[in-house]
Amino acid sequence: MGELGVFTNWFGLASWLAADRDTLADAAKHAPGALRIRASHRYAVAGKTTFSLESDFQVLPGVTILRGHSGAGKTTLLRCVAGLADLRHGYIAIGEQVLFDSHRQINLPPRYRNIAFVFQNLALFPHLRVRENVAYGLRKLSAAARAQRVGSVTEAFRIAHLAERLPREISGGEQQRVALARALVTEPSALLLDEPLSSLDVRTKALIIEDLRAWNAAHHIPILYVTHDAEEARALGERVITLEHGRIAADASLREVPHSAPAHCASSVSSFQNYFEAIVVGVEAATGTVRCRVHSCGLELRVRATNCQLGSTVRIAVHAGIIPQAAAAPADSAEFGAFARPLEPMDAPATPVPD
Repeated sequence: MGELGVFTNWFGLASWLAADRDTLADAAKHAPGALRIRASHRYAVAGKTTFSLESDFQVLPGVTILRGHSGAGKTTLLRCVAGLADLRHGYIAIGEQVLFDSHRQINLPPRYRNIAFVFQNLALFPHLRVRENVAYGLRKLSAAARAQRVGSVTEAFRIAHLAERLPREISGGEQQRVALARALVTEPSALLLDEPLSSLDVRTKALIIEDLRAWNAAHHIPILYVTHDAEEARALGERVITLEHGRIAADASLREVPHSAPAHCASSVSSFQNYFEAIVVGVEAATGTVRCRVHSCGLELRVRATNCQLGSTVRIAVHAGIIPQAAAAPADSAEFGAFARPLEPMDAPATPVPD
């Protein structure tokens, strides 16, 4: 690293939501359109449990990111909310509308839940034109009402000029816009997105994310968005929920994730890309931070940490997006947008780990 100093760019972080879990829960009690999810189900084969889903949280109007490793239960949870998968015990509601309540034996069919679901494979009708795909869920409306809604949403997602084309005649990004427009034209009470942009290039993703943000700024519905892409999460999300083995392992705003997630998943959920080994040279219990000296260059940093003792060796995870470079070290070590955890004897060498 030579003489280059490292400091934190807080300007990007300052735009992120900084509410803690208690604030989120309190706001949910007063949010009329919040999606309330309490799900409990055991999936078994030949009488042997293969997976258990045990989740309890609320999704406020806005975008909540749902993350986790493959097999953590993300898609299963979305399918339960939409009514496409069995749920033995639990409660699902949007505002005052109860969709599922095992205690009262309420279980609305998917068509009555008013929830839009965009799958990873999009599921567009190949024989219908863009206009017809978007209008498919509006068959009970008059022709004039259908035309008005289709025109509005296709303009919002910049696909009005593609109205007469078939899905095979448009690009992958345009197909994704059609899928989103078809889901939102029905004016749903909630939107579920299962890795909808995973196959698109960065520029196309950015444009679609911009349009989705603009749409929801005007409509204010809860959106539960499954993604493994850290850039999508930062661009869209206000809150990150991490699932592990069907249970919530972390629940925080994007800014809080590095120091509120459990140590073993904090770097994964935030897609940290840089890891450094350091020694703790100071503990500031009042702020929940420690001062660390990086082994490789002697630089001292102040980072968020838990259960780190003075003199112990730690591993610091830092996201590349908040590491500008400077010709000289800052006067004081800045509080870093990073997370530190004790380095166990059996830990592998500090090498980058892909998201």
